[in-house]
Amino acid sequence: MNQPRHLRRNFTLFYLDYIIFSIAFAMIGASTVVPDFVKRITPDPQIIGIAGVMFNFCWLLPQLFFSQMVNRSTQRAAMLARFVVPVRLFFIILAAIMLLTTNTSVILVVFLICYGLFAVGDGFVTLLWADLLGSTLTNRARSMLFSLGQLSVAFAVLGSREVVRYFLAPEQAVTFPRNYIGLFAIAGVIFVIAGVCLSLLREEQPEEPLQPGPTVREFLPFLGQILRTDADFRRFAGTRVILDLATLAIPFYIVFAESALGINSETIVGDSILLITIGSAVGALIAGWLSRRYGSRTVIRMTAVMTLLHPLLAVSSVIIGSAALYAVFFALGAVGSTIALGYFDWVITHAPPSSRPIYLGLTNTISAVSNLAPALGGVILGALLTPMGSPAAYLVLFAIAAVMALSGLVSAFTLKEPRPKDLSEMESATAEPSIETAKTT
Repeated sequence: MNQPRHLRRNFTLFYLDYIIFSIAFAMIGASTVVPDFVKRITPDPQIIGIAGVMFNFCWLLPQLFFSQMVNRSTQRAAMLARFVVPVRLFFIILAAIMLLTTNTSVILVVFLICYGLFAVGDGFVTLLWADLLGSTLTNRARSMLFSLGQLSVAFAVLGSREVVRYFLAPEQAVTFPRNYIGLFAIAGVIFVIAGVCLSLLREEQPEEPLQPGPTVREFLPFLGQILRTDADFRRFAGTRVILDLATLAIPFYIVFAESALGINSETIVGDSILLITIGSAVGALIAGWLSRRYGSRTVIRMTAVMTLLHPLLAVSSVIIGSAALYAVFFALGAVGSTIALGYFDWVITHAPPSSRPIYLGLTNTISAVSNLAPALGGVILGALLTPMGSPAAYLVLFAIAAVMALSGLVSAFTLKEPRPKDLSEMESATAEPSIETAKTT
């Protein structure tokens, strides 16, 4: 592609959103803060598991339906500007409602509703965000954004850790749920600031007019054609599903640390954010180098290795001690830093420009089913706790996660690298599926 006209402006705005959004997101971490918040209301492992999986499921599942609307839009930056700030208001709304009640059951229900709506809205915004990444930034600029952004986030999120430690520290006079009201309110304001950055993006004129996306009647046949004819995409989607299933143990690392290793919640939540941050910084450096030199396929393989590592470390903690469990959060940070450079960049690069939102929505909706894994983990743990007790039940759960991660690692070595090595390869890349063909299918 030619040098985008608004490259510097858009790169800066994407970069600012990347950092600011991540700072806020660290304050509501699905593997750290959310399990601790829900545990203070109910010890039920199934509810903790549902809360742990809720964001990913609500974020991923509707994207297939949103993708058709995004794909038919010719004003994607304008659409993003209209929706991004409103969908990031939900944590401010949550904090306001929590001020009005002390009933913990009501608080839990309101939290799950606002958390789920925030995830659905952010999933819609992400389709627009990812499509604009592909159309306004070059491959090299996108790799730089992901690696530099993730590295910057690793240091910026240290501030999030201190905010979390302040609100959750036992010596603070502010008790539950007031401490979480403050935490959610601050996160909500920061989310809105990040949304303002995205609302200022400028859309590039495409080198060639985009094909009109499929209509509602054409949409399902078009999806079927992608799945039938694009073997590389099927292989990628399958690999991601298997690796997603390996996340079934993630919400229970914090609970395991408290119940089996005797680490208090304030210590493990604050320290886990720090270790996730360090792991994210190291992972960003390595993944950024791998992405620039070898492409997104190699980054996905790195994701698979780190996904295997964290349940193995959790199992070993009963022998090695708390140091191994702390290393789990380092590995989780490294996994998080590879997602954009691996999964997102693979799809953005592989998909035909006219169908990019549909490819993104399809892979994410497929992944939504496998992202129910933590809820499944809660069911498995609930069934194991009575006959086996703690920590044996947790160790069995971690072992199941390790088996799934190993399968994902094997699958990752079958993937094809989508990034062309030069312009001639780019021009001869696989043609996109035809809507006309889909009509007759």
